[in-house]
Amino acid sequence: MRIREVDERDSSWEDHNPVFRVYLFRGGEHPDTSWTTWTYDVEDADLLGVAQWAQQEVAGSGLYAVALVGHASAAPNEPLRKGLVWLIGNDANGEPLSPRESAARKRMNELRGKSITFR
Repeated sequence: MRIREVDERDSSWEDHNPVFRVYLFRGGEHPDTSWTTWTYDVEDADLLGVAQWAQQEVAGSGLYAVALVGHASAAPNEPLRKGLVWLIGNDANGEPLSPRESAARKRMNELRGKSITFR
């Protein structure tokens, strides 16, 4: 984890109605098997509430990942395309392509079966 102080005035927009994409994974314990995946979009919630719901849904035996759904265009005058910003974990069926993705996958597995409580 790297932390640096910033000027809070450097952003130019805010979104007060986030949409979270939640992936729930079951199975995948053996290297030659993939995970069965259920995917949900969650609105009218914050990240802590979404993470708590995902934990309850996998009931300690599966994995979960949470992303923020966003829209951006690849170039000016192109239509907006949907994309994801990973907040917790990543796609358990995808092959990690970077050390950061590998670390996120490792953390997902470390959280498996553990209950993180939010108050």
